Amino acid sequence: SLPAGLVNQSYSATLTATGGTPANYSWSATGLPSPLAINPTSGQITGTPTAPFSGNVNVSLTDGSSNDSRSLALNIYRYAPPTYTTGTGLSDFIDGVVLGTINNTGTGATNGPTYTDYSTTQSTVLYQGGTFNASITGCPGGTQGISIFIDFNKNNVFETGEYVGGGSVPVSSTVAIALNIPASAALGTTGMRIRCVWNATPPFDPYASYTYG
Repeated sequence: SLPAGLVNQSYSATLTATGGTPANYSWSATGLPSPLAINPTSGQITGTPTAPFSGNVNVSLTDGSSNDSRSLALNIYRYAPPTYTTGTGLSDFIDGVVLGTINNTGTGATNGPTYTDYSTTQSTVLYQGGTFNASITGCPGGTQGISIFIDFNKNNVFETGEYVGGGSVPVSSTVAIALNIPASAALGTTGMRIRCVWNATPPFDPYASYTYG
């Protein structure tokens, strides 16, 4: 896979190869999100992405006499991912969120990804001054602390002051967690982060490194 990138931040990744005639290498790629582009001589992919992306990029290399191609996964995130040292390896994860029209039930897995960006596939409508219940399904690994953040000022950063709700989800259970939306919340489209950390008490940091979750 290719290194992940962030919206509105400069991206750079350089492809490498061995064999053939390096002086004749010519790189090409299809499926790159605009405005990312590949340098045919160096194999460097550069640009500043303007929107989230999750998909595969088809990369090809020729030296004039032989050809090779690969499909490489690429993720461009609007928000920097949270970090974990062990992550989901001991079955600590969120196995589903239901909030309005958002529904990703059954998407967690042992040794699965520690972060998934649903911003291009899932959305719902919340209202200023409203309280909404998010149904969170836990996992077999243990009780999970949940912290929920909404980027109210739309600066592409989840801040501690944007915490809107949290709670504790016992092993393999489903719990309703209330989200309290400020009356002063800015109108329009923005992002939400729902983060779990094993045996933690919310609120906890939206980005800091934890062991399990």
